[in-house]
Amino acid sequence: MALAAFFLLSCQGFAKDFVSLQQEIASFSTTIEKIELAEGRHDFALIEPLHMLGKIQFQANLFSDAEKSIDRAIQIARFSDGLYSPVQYPLLQLAIDIELARQDWTKVSEKLEHYTWLISQQYQGEGKSRIQQARWIADVRLQAYRGDSEEMRAPHLIQATYLRETIVQFAQVMQLTADPLYGDLLFELANAYRIEADAIRNGGSTSYHLRRVFPGLEIIEEKRPAVEKRYRIGLEKLQMLQSFIAGSSAYDREAGFMVQLYLAQWHEFFDKHHQQQAVIAKALAGYSQLALNETEILTLLELQAGLSWERMQLELPAADVNLVAAGD
Repeated sequence: MALAAFFLLSCQGFAKDFVSLQQEIASFSTTIEKIELAEGRHDFALIEPLHMLGKIQFQANLFSDAEKSIDRAIQIARFSDGLYSPVQYPLLQLAIDIELARQDWTKVSEKLEHYTWLISQQYQGEGKSRIQQARWIADVRLQAYRGDSEEMRAPHLIQATYLRETIVQFAQVMQLTADPLYGDLLFELANAYRIEADAIRNGGSTSYHLRRVFPGLEIIEEKRPAVEKRYRIGLEKLQMLQSFIAGSSAYDREAGFMVQLYLAQWHEFFDKHHQQQAVIAKALAGYSQLALNETEILTLLELQAGLSWERMQLELPAADVNLVAAGD
């Protein structure tokens, strides 16, 4: 009985949400019609309500309707503000989100290629915004790598890593190496090489394509040196991150300690256990004045083993903060 009541309430909640979305769709459709009557079908003022309409249609799983709304908004932006108008950036992102929801990986790839070209060759805007656009594209490439067919996964991963490399280089050229954003970029690049190494180890078509010495040539690198190469490159980026954090007033001692834990986990991931133990010993030596007991040391080691690579974690969990704070 309780389960049936819960199911009924859930259905009622869903129906209410859908009705609410339908009302919003009708409202924005009316707004669009009024603008069309007053200003014509290609006026710049239509872009925002079309964007909002597309968002709501997307939320309501009306993907075809959302696609039509966003495509029209993009065409108006190009017609009224130029082919390379920055107004279309959020529109292109929503267009890609629609294809992601459909899991149409061919269209995802096609639209990502155009968006990447636009950001790299015809970008209009300031440097940090450009970096954020490129990071978004790299994130979507990673989603596509995880969702696309085995035969198509490698190109997504290669593009994601290439973008991460380009983003770091661009940040250096733009003299953003003192900005906290730079630390995130270094971490994301190191993680890109970790993901590549994992894919190489797992074998299959993705591993084969990642180990190609040069595109188009059937010269394939052995697994071990291919993984080792990514170990060295990623390690270099993490060491750069460590130096960056140590020299920045934006970070505290806790952040420096967390990077050491990431370095330890990096060595562990690549079966470099001697190096892992050396990093852990160095990290713990920095807190020797705390006189950590065996339980506390095990807690730190468990933390090192469970670090997330999805997002850089530079703060100890609340239960462990006192271990670092006590030594300040």
